[in-house]
Amino acid sequence: MTACGGNLTSEHGSFASPGYPNSYPVNAECVWVITTSPGNRAQVSFQMFDLENNCAEDYVEVRRDNATGPLMGEYCGNTIPSNLTASHSLWIKFRSSDAGTAGGFIADYSL
Repeated sequence: MTACGGNLTSEHGSFASPGYPNSYPVNAECVWVITTSPGNRAQVSFQMFDLENNCAEDYVEVRRDNATGPLMGEYCGNTIPSNLTASHSLWIKFRSSDAGTAGGFIADYSL
């Protein structure tokens, strides 16, 4: 399990909201970057997902390549996002507001 954010370069692993399996804290912000070698694909699969229902409060944002890359999705609530795949890298940000928390998430990734 990785800390809150970081560069994920192992062939496979997991990352989770801070404090998982306990509720995540308020005012958290974590960014993970998953980068593959040329010709490979990065894939993320969420195993559990429980955030507040309002995406303006708590959310997971996924972009292709980097913080300004094309938006692949913004997720909140408790519906597990579908698997995400990119040809070079995935940029994933988790943000929680000061208004409350929920169970959090855990995701597996592979390169």
